[in-house]
Amino acid sequence: MKNITFAIAFVAMSAAFADTAPLSTNNLIKVGGRTLTHDQLQEKIRRHQEKRHGGIIREAKSARGAFVLLNAQKTVQFSALTPVEATIDKWLRVRTAFKDGADPVDVGSVKQAIASAGGTVGVAVVQAGDAPMLVTAPEDGWAIVNVDRIASDNPTTDALASRVRKEILRGFAFVTGGAYLTRADPLMRDVKSPKDLDRLQAEQFGLEIVTHVLESSSFYGLKPWKQTTYLKACQEGWAPAPTNEYQKAIWDKVHAAPSAPMKIEFDPKKGR
Repeated sequence: MKNITFAIAFVAMSAAFADTAPLSTNNLIKVGGRTLTHDQLQEKIRRHQEKRHGGIIREAKSARGAFVLLNAQKTVQFSALTPVEATIDKWLRVRTAFKDGADPVDVGSVKQAIASAGGTVGVAVVQAGDAPMLVTAPEDGWAIVNVDRIASDNPTTDALASRVRKEILRGFAFVTGGAYLTRADPLMRDVKSPKDLDRLQAEQFGLEIVTHVLESSSFYGLKPWKQTTYLKACQEGWAPAPTNEYQKAIWDKVHAAPSAPMKIEFDPKKGR
């Protein structure tokens, strides 16, 4: 168990990169005397955390504002874009909505289109010929990703989808104050051509940008979910009813009546 506990800290630091790469049967991790796959280790960590403090939950209605993706193109399948939603939700914890089949948008209509879709800020993915790959207007809270330009050198289907996902995340960063903050970031690097996107290390923000966006997003109208352990939520009084044996044990312990009444003793020296 001590080795598993140590592995939790290791995986937490490396997850930003490990979760973005395809895993093979050879992707094994040694923990003590055992060899585990990435998924097996993640499951052990999840169960360890769940047993220890009930896992991670979110307070209902604690988020404010929303990031909207408007998909107004047909070159890249919509299903190939949706992993971005999970990435933003997991690491930046802002409310998101992905809209497929949106009407054509351009720089003149995108702001209203995002607002009409319920977005505070957003990114539109379009087909716009020779227009730039990424156009951003941070002051207005929108960015436009042009698939035609990104696909101008005829990349493979998978490479194109990866490029577009990266540009969506980059667009998100530009409209939430998270652009070009650190040399170590795998995604927010200098890009001038489609091939430059291929050289980016991962479809994931680095720790410095994640930290900054969590702090700066409220300035742009986004309030991240309040997220903490089930134990902490019980102690604060807003935890929902337990959904498993570990949460029930925590719930019962926190809500248990005192085993003995509190005694109030008179102190002659203090007069009370």
